[in-house]
Amino acid sequence: MKEHSDVVKKCVKTAFGLMPFHFAAHLLLSVLMAVLPFLGMEMSRRIYRFVDAASRSDPPIRNLVFPLAMYAFYLIATKAYLIYYQRVVVQFGAILTFEKKVKLALHKKCGEIEMRCYEDPQFYDGLWEAKVASMNIYRVVECLIEFCSIIISIFVLSGYAASIHPLFFLFVLFTAFPSLTEQVCEGVQRSRRQRESAAAEKEESARWDGLVNLASAKERILFDSYPFLKKKWKESSDRYQETEYSVGAYVFKVNLVLSVFRFGALAGVYVLAGLLYFQGKVDYAGFITTISTALFLQSQYGELFEVAGYYTEFVNLVKPFFRFMEADEEKKETGLSPDHEIRLEHVAFAYPTSEKNVLNDISLTVQAGERIAIVGVNGAGKSTLAKILSGLLQPTCGTALGCGKDFTRVMFQDFQRYALSREENIAVSERIPQNMDLIRRLSRQIELEDIPSGEILGREFGETDLSGGQWQKIALARLFYHGGNVLLLDEPTAAIDPLYEKRINELILENAAAENTSLIVISHRLSIARLVDRIYVLNDGRIVEGGTHDELLHTPGSLYRRLWDAQTSWYR
Repeated sequence: MKEHSDVVKKCVKTAFGLMPFHFAAHLLLSVLMAVLPFLGMEMSRRIYRFVDAASRSDPPIRNLVFPLAMYAFYLIATKAYLIYYQRVVVQFGAILTFEKKVKLALHKKCGEIEMRCYEDPQFYDGLWEAKVASMNIYRVVECLIEFCSIIISIFVLSGYAASIHPLFFLFVLFTAFPSLTEQVCEGVQRSRRQRESAAAEKEESARWDGLVNLASAKERILFDSYPFLKKKWKESSDRYQETEYSVGAYVFKVNLVLSVFRFGALAGVYVLAGLLYFQGKVDYAGFITTISTALFLQSQYGELFEVAGYYTEFVNLVKPFFRFMEADEEKKETGLSPDHEIRLEHVAFAYPTSEKNVLNDISLTVQAGERIAIVGVNGAGKSTLAKILSGLLQPTCGTALGCGKDFTRVMFQDFQRYALSREENIAVSERIPQNMDLIRRLSRQIELEDIPSGEILGREFGETDLSGGQWQKIALARLFYHGGNVLLLDEPTAAIDPLYEKRINELILENAAAENTSLIVISHRLSIARLVDRIYVLNDGRIVEGGTHDELLHTPGSLYRRLWDAQTSWYR
């Protein structure tokens, strides 16, 4: 019970924190609309009395003007609330705005979670469930507001119905229980299937993306993989549909049984109203108004328990969002070490999906302004070490000092290709590039001037589709534009042709020449290694050698020498 109330409090706090004016206005309008049916019933009763009196005498027509005007106001206000406010303002305005804001909050949280979590499939399950659950925050608060509105409406109309005859209240109350039972059963069933349904939906979405994604279209054509991918998607889609169907079938069976009780109670309202009318205990106006009030009150009771059922369901469905949002945040360094060094001491790291360490007993120091290279074959652990040095991953054990994104700028091997212009790709964190002179200078240095200015890059948006090497040059310009105390480059020349590689290496060293700017280059290509101050050789997750280019090259049997000979042999 305490967990339930805590979740509700979090929903209210989150909703009013994101859109306070909307939910306050929504609450006020709902309360006003709760009282309005009483006005409609009373005015309709006066109209029926006028009609009944007109059949026996000739009452003044002015007696009908006020009830008709007020009843017209009631109808217009009700329709305006249901059609304009609920469907237009809420459905196509507030809900979309809330969805955008809650997703931004979710994305912000993703940036605060330790990068190690991104290597765990369970993290993606939790993230997917949080995305699916996020909109239930709005639904929980909406149910609370609707619940208050219905309670007020029932309180007012119950007194009105009881003033006509107390038995009407009992009949209407009896009709509410089928709706309550139906909604509770559906909520319990959906809650039990929530995790299974979320996992099936995530798998179906991923398979569909692989089937239609433009990025994989070339391989689908070349490998003729469309039939296979379609079959895999259909299997996932069938599993997801079976999960949803089982819930729907269960609810249908329950609803079928309860509908018998609902119709019986409805018939009782008509029989009782007719009996009282023929006994002369209510007049014609009272007879018609009694049926209208009883039917409306019956629908209100049914809606009350329906909202209660939805409320219980939404509270259960929203929990994954708060579980994700309350996950431990990454512990980040606040700055460089006092002597402006980066120090790794006996660092080891293992991904959540593996029991084997990717890195083992890594110890190294990067002095302020020092230029180092970390080299090794593919699979040696270089990219993982790059993420630790940049502060994106925390070691499984050991100490990493001076690693943090606030002062480190990184160019990863899998850099991002944004559907933006050349200038926006370079100054990506600035809505309007603040230093166009620097962008123009970098474009000249890195030879990006042949890329059209101001045009969205990518074949999907314009005429300009860049090669892998051109995208890598843009990523390099992005790194130099933003700068930092530490520049870290992971495979910076992987897509660069050998003729231009020398020029890129010179530009890297030139832009890292600022005072106290440290340079860390991670690569399996050794062209830049001979130009740095110190080299670390990584093999099977361990630093096996360290020294200058000349020292390692003249060390008999060294791994670095074997790598150097293997690469340079093609040019002899």
